[in-house]
Amino acid sequence: MSVYNGDTSSRGFIYVSGVAGAVILLEILVGQQWYFGYLSMVSELLRLSSMLQIEIYRKTFWRVDIAGEHSKRSTSGKVVNLMGTDISRITNFLAYWFNLIESPAELAIGIYFLYSLLGYSCLLGFLVMVVMLPLNQYASKSFSSIQDDLMGASDRRVALMNELLQCLRQVKFFAWESRWEKRILNARENELYLVRRSRVYEVLLNFLWDSSPILVTVVSFWSYTKIAEQQLTASVAFTSIAIFNELQFALNTLPETVVEFVQALSSLRRIEEFLHEEEISPRETGYTGDAKLAIIGATIAWSNASKPLSTSESNPDDFTLKDVDVEFPYDKLSVICGPTGSGKTMMILSLLGETTLMKGSISFPRAAVVDTPSVIPDIIPLENWILPGGVAYVSQTAWLQNASIRDNILFGLPYVENRYKETLLVCALDKDLSIFEDGDHTEIGEKGITLSGGQKARVSLARAVYSRAQIVLMDDVLSAVDAPTATHIYNRCIMGQLMESRTRILVTHHVNLCFPGAANLIYIDRGSVLSKPVTEWRDSDQLMGMLNDMQTKASQMPLESRGERKGEEPDVDEGSNYSSDSDDYEDFPENSPKVLVQKEVRADGSVKRRVYQVYLNLIGGWGYWLVLLLVILSSRGIQILVPWWVKKWTQYHDDKRDSASFTINNRDKDQLNFYLGIYVCLALLSVVVVQLPYAIVYWGGLRGSKRLHAELLQRVLRVPLRVLDITPIGRLLNRFSKDLARIDDKVPNLMMDIVVDGLVVFSSILTVAFVLPSFMIPMVMIAAMGIALGKKYLIVSRECKRLDSISHSPILTHFSETLVGITTIRAFGATSIFLEKMLDRVETNAKPYFYIWIANRWVSFRFATLGAIACFIASATVMLSLDYIDASAAGFCLTFVFVFNDEMFSVIRQYTKLEMGFNAVERAVELTEIDQEAPAVTSIRPPLGWPSEGRIEVKDLEVRYAPDLPA
Repeated sequence: MSVYNGDTSSRGFIYVSGVAGAVILLEILVGQQWYFGYLSMVSELLRLSSMLQIEIYRKTFWRVDIAGEHSKRSTSGKVVNLMGTDISRITNFLAYWFNLIESPAELAIGIYFLYSLLGYSCLLGFLVMVVMLPLNQYASKSFSSIQDDLMGASDRRVALMNELLQCLRQVKFFAWESRWEKRILNARENELYLVRRSRVYEVLLNFLWDSSPILVTVVSFWSYTKIAEQQLTASVAFTSIAIFNELQFALNTLPETVVEFVQALSSLRRIEEFLHEEEISPRETGYTGDAKLAIIGATIAWSNASKPLSTSESNPDDFTLKDVDVEFPYDKLSVICGPTGSGKTMMILSLLGETTLMKGSISFPRAAVVDTPSVIPDIIPLENWILPGGVAYVSQTAWLQNASIRDNILFGLPYVENRYKETLLVCALDKDLSIFEDGDHTEIGEKGITLSGGQKARVSLARAVYSRAQIVLMDDVLSAVDAPTATHIYNRCIMGQLMESRTRILVTHHVNLCFPGAANLIYIDRGSVLSKPVTEWRDSDQLMGMLNDMQTKASQMPLESRGERKGEEPDVDEGSNYSSDSDDYEDFPENSPKVLVQKEVRADGSVKRRVYQVYLNLIGGWGYWLVLLLVILSSRGIQILVPWWVKKWTQYHDDKRDSASFTINNRDKDQLNFYLGIYVCLALLSVVVVQLPYAIVYWGGLRGSKRLHAELLQRVLRVPLRVLDITPIGRLLNRFSKDLARIDDKVPNLMMDIVVDGLVVFSSILTVAFVLPSFMIPMVMIAAMGIALGKKYLIVSRECKRLDSISHSPILTHFSETLVGITTIRAFGATSIFLEKMLDRVETNAKPYFYIWIANRWVSFRFATLGAIACFIASATVMLSLDYIDASAAGFCLTFVFVFNDEMFSVIRQYTKLEMGFNAVERAVELTEIDQEAPAVTSIRPPLGWPSEGRIEVKDLEVRYAPDLPA
């Protein structure tokens, strides 16, 4: 454009049309590339994400149980993070891994074009990038190391949070809220310290990569003018700047992709370590009728005790059972007894493969009960019901699912009315169910929260009784009920018709009750095991001595450490009604049962302004935002000054060249030094000031995250107990794991990006309006069309992201439920059913992600078309305005026009990402508005002398668990 006449007008319009056509053609090709390549890759990403979630879930079935361990195996918090944050990091990187190839290829093409403009001078400029590589390597390595430490700190915090949510009811009973709050806040402070260090290296990485194109430009122009002694014309300068601007995307994308690669690599290592953790050694899985049920010459330890002979009494995990020789007769009752803490549960778990066998052998052939197909025609008549070698397990602490009472008892088996009703009768559940409005269709909440301790124990027992198992292991099931109910359960259930043909192994303190019907009695004390048939015990005086010893030791134990949970059983008054002749059963109406656990509510429309206000107030006050605004404006102003100064520089040389007396003298060299020196100063200053807003936002974002987490924790600690009944733990844990990680990591970046990109768009409009006023109307129209497209894209992507977030909570809920009941699930052989449930949840979670990508391609093509139109109109306007606009001003104007559409599209995408990111903030803010208990301390205080006596008087009290429940 520096030399223009009428003969070249048509050629200029051909070039302009070619640019617009090339942009559209490029987007069509990219769209086809996405259709044939990337969309199929997205499908693979969804498969990969689902596969990783399923493999992690599958691993939990066979890894050594994490409960009560002091080893370095994964905590529950780490496992939850693996399912959420780590898998997200891996899939996020793989979605854009091609940037590692595309960006270097784009750099190579850009270098070629720059070489054609600047010659060897551009190569000297790119040498700067090579010099900066060691710094980049150091920053990347340090960032990777901190990421590993950060994920470990996050694991510890989430593990504490999971532990708190699991036992929050007990924490409230003991008034330990402040103690737990302090523990979790300390863990959070350690996590935020590592986040701050991570941010420092992230800013350093961004500084190194953002400075690269600017330094390359500076060195290239310096070499071109000082070493090559060439005149920097407008056509060379602004074409070079345009190429550098295009390379800016590649140079900016590359470090972001490298950071995501480092994070994904760290997450991949964590998942790999988890998948290689120690697994249990299940006992024989093939059932043969002639095999014994026996423990032969065995020494048994908990799974993390590697040297049982060097035990420490201070560590309960070092406890061992030594030289155990026990045989359990088929189709009979074997009773295991002994003082509290003697190792009775360890013996039961050793049969299931949940302990470490240090020496000897255990013969326990078994078959999966629940995973074995059970179709009613195949299992009726009754003699076909029992599955030889099938195992059922009743744990000491009852594990129940978040389902109805009936579903918990059936546990995946078909409903057989007669057997089911008989099971309820023998387990003393029929009278309890008559109290509930929905009978056995009553939802019991997570961990059976709406049932009493005795009811939970009897539902757990009923699950084993109804099952097809031929071998039933029962761990202290009689301690949670009163004496009449225990007698009923022993006579009608354990020794009754439904169990008489089964092999029963019972841990109990009720030896006097169970002794007459037992075939074998095993006594355990201090790691030693004594096993004899009952007939031999009858002829020995040793039995009475051991029973007396058990009672003496039990009386010396604190109440909470005994097997008998007194005070847990509100329904014991019904126990006296049970007798061996009671066969009444009340049918329940088949009405739609009440829903206990409420579905998660999904917000509609855009994220509310109130959510933004809450988060912005958490970050800082007016002073903070004023400082940030000034820094951003200053940064953008300096960025505009750089090309403006190049315009002045090239305009000076163009004027000199057009003059009649064009010669190069010392004054011209001084002017070169002047323009070059100012340009270098402005360019270097822009490198520094570009990072300042990000540093300020990171600092404010961390402060906001710290305050938000503290508020969330305080709210959870003060929720009424009823909220715990109707809210799954996974839903709450999702706020403290995946949502909080997104708030820590993504939201501050997105906020800064949208502000910067928005300012670029606004400044571009002002700059073009100043230089080329005639282009303002088309520019505003294009901006309006872009905003309209952006709104449509925003609606779809935002709702898909909400669906993605909501569908992730059931995954965590199911996962947490599995972790708690893993021993029972393994014992019943129910792993396939639980895996199938997880597959359904994972599939539901994967669908919204696919549609987010489809919407992304839809809007990308339309914005590319708008960009082509903008380029054509702007270039044509410049071609028609060359009578009153010089080449330098035209180049300066087109520099902003060419980036305008990309930046406007970036604003739309960043705003969409911000809305999706603020979905996590929105869900956190919802949690801060959850119902709260009455204040722990009120302004109305009792007199100083109160209480004057230790007496509680209750008059006309009427209570209920919830307003909708009976009093």
